[in-house]
Parts: sequence; C-alpha cells; structure tokens
Amino acid sequence: MRIRILCWTVALTTLFFSASAAGGESKAHIGVISTAEDTVGSQLVYKIKEGLRSSKGMTLASPDESVVQLRVITLDPDDNTGRRTIYSVVWTVPQFTNKSAKLYWTSSVGICGANRISSCAESLIAETDKVVSEVQDVARNILKELNKK
Repeated sequence: MRIRILCWTVALTTLFFSASAAGGESKAHIGVISTAEDTVGSQLVYKIKEGLRSSKGMTLASPDESVVQLRVITLDPDDNTGRRTIYSVVWTVPQFTNKSAKLYWTSSVGICGANRISSCAESLIAETDKVVSEVQDVARNILKELNKK
C-alpha cells in the first residue's frame, strides 16, 4: 500500500508541479490551443501566450506537456472589420489515469475590442492562474487523503 501511495505522490507532483530548467522555480505548464482566424482574436491569443511566457508562476508549454490547457476560439462579429472579437475560452486538465483525456474545468466567453487586447489577455491569464491554484489544491487534497491510508 505504501508503494502505491508513493507512486501516486510522485505522479501527482510530476503532473501538477514542474521545475523550470533555467531558474529551478516551480512553474505550472500551460498549453494554449486556439482557433483565431480574425485579426483581433489572433492578437488576443498572441498576448495570452506572451503573458504566460513572462509569468512567474506559469510557463507556456505544448498542450501534451501541460497541466492546464486553454482552448480559445475567436471570431469577428463584424465581417472582419478588425474592431473586436468574440472569444470563448475553455480550461481543461488532464485526467489523472489517462493523461490524453481532458476534463472540463471552467469556461468564459467575452467580447474584446481592438483597443483592449492587453487587458482582455491579462484577465484571461489571471483566470488561468486561478485555475492552476484550484487544480493544485485538488492535487494537494488527494495527496493528503492518500497519506492518511
């Protein structure tokens, strides 16, 4: 039983907490999967990715190596005028027993004008940080329960 608990502990720790090769600090790996063919939408996705790259607690990773995935879909409601985008974001996490299967965590929809791309991206990055904290809390609680047995 102790070996099984140890295996779960190592697996959860590896899955939900990863060390950055450069600085050694712990960063959550975030994957971004997007369909953003409109101008404002593609700029929004770019700003999200750049924000993740510069984050102290998260890092941009390939979706296959990530603990949280942002699935972003955008479209221009004004026939490609480039004034705004409507976006849908779904946050998913890997199923622990089958990492290729993704579980829904939460979602958001919104409208972002061309003059507000940075603030829209910052809001979505902040929500991603909240999701990461929630997922890490769940992992910690699972580890606590496993250690009780």
